Amino acid sequence: MNNSDAGSSIEQFIKMPVYVGLLIKTTAQLLSHPMELVRVNMQANVIHHSRLSINHMLRLMARHGLPGFYYGIVAACLRCTVHTMSTYTLFYNLQDNKYVLMVQPYNTSMVLGLTGFWGGVLATPFAKLAVIRQADLTRGSYERRKYEYGRININRHFPA
Repeated sequence: MNNSDAGSSIEQFIKMPVYVGLLIKTTAQLLSHPMELVRVNMQANVIHHSRLSINHMLRLMARHGLPGFYYGIVAACLRCTVHTMSTYTLFYNLQDNKYVLMVQPYNTSMVLGLTGFWGGVLATPFAKLAVIRQADLTRGSYERRKYEYGRININRHFPA
């Protein structure tokens, strides 16, 4: 197999079962989440904390134990699942669509790019939720959102 051939990766994607793609993307999400958490918090707090560093962030995360490295992981995995499932669903429904086949020159990479874009659009609200939750790591206890029964208590932060 030649890895330099772009067509071969698309052919592999076409043959890959949905659950394998979801497993790969979820594993990647779990492995990269701590660094994503550092990045989000550093970007969200750059104005308030001029001395915010990676070491400082890692100490904040470690203070909360293992869960501190995975703030917002549920929303991030939900985003990953929505993106993967919608991309695969759209791709498998469009790859043999008679109207899509009329586009010349037809190429499955075009369909893959289009479905990846729309999968990302559908997953965007979940990405926003993940970032909101991840940014709670560097907020003081009075600034954190109160998650009660799956809902955010907005009235605490924005009284009427």
